[in-house]
Amino acid sequence: MSGKWHSWKKWTGIALAVLLLADGALAGYLWQLSRQGPEELRAQRDLLATQAKLLKADVTRGQKIRASLPQVKTSCDAFYGR
Repeated sequence: MSGKWHSWKKWTGIALAVLLLADGALAGYLWQLSRQGPEELRAQRDLLATQAKLLKADVTRGQKIRASLPQVKTSCDAFYGR
């Protein structure tokens, strides 16, 4: 019984230490984020918005290309006389 209790205490202590380390890491991350000025946050938001617009344009272009592929196949078949 003493061996089980010691093992349980050890694993509980390890789990508690991991949770405390994770809590400390998150607190440090949040503290670092809070130190950023509003200008930096605005610049980061604008950069992300620009990237999102570019990705959306890429998706739209890809959809247009995909939609035109049957016409390209028809044109190729006509050119090669198939």
